[in-house]
Amino acid sequence: YNYSYDNDGPGYELCQFQGARQFRNNTIRWNISQNDSVSVGLGAFSIWSGMADGMTGAYIYDNTIYVLNGPGVRVFVSGGGTMTNVNINNNIFVTRNTTMVE
Repeated sequence: YNYSYDNDGPGYELCQFQGARQFRNNTIRWNISQNDSVSVGLGAFSIWSGMADGMTGAYIYDNTIYVLNGPGVRVFVSGGGTMTNVNINNNIFVTRNTTMVE
């Protein structure tokens, strides 16, 4: 159980860097993120893999995400290398002027 608020960058992040072992079956659950990533724009929750086969089995569920400050603040960001079996389920999103998933 974590509470993250008013961070310039993401409140929670799953990242896999180039050259590391495969990232698999990691979970983000039961957290609250309030107005995170208000200046950097990397999302309250950020998912990133820099490897071609770097991430499989990411589970993000039962979280509460409030993003009320600033226009265009992203809730989730995914990019970089290949990601498979990324599951985003049963979360509560409270937003204003926000792209939900990018």
